[in-house]
Amino acid sequence: MAFRSARHVVTLFTKAGQCSLCDEAKHALLRLRKQVDFELKEVDILERENAEFRRLYQYDIPVIHVNGKPAQKHRVVEEKLYRLLTQS
Repeated sequence: MAFRSARHVVTLFTKAGQCSLCDEAKHALLRLRKQVDFELKEVDILERENAEFRRLYQYDIPVIHVNGKPAQKHRVVEEKLYRLLTQS
């Protein structure tokens, strides 16, 4: 049986444990993943190795990238993400 990799990579930039909007975004992404196949990565901008993302996003989290490109920030709109992930 061959392993099939996800078609898309969705990255959630967050402040783990310090951001209620980030928690909401993560729950929305987990719900969406039940409908659409994608790999979910989480980046805590407070970690030392993520200083560049902290500089970029410290006032905008949560931020979501799809395949390395910014897709949404602040509040997640599941319908828009669903369309983005299923249109190609």
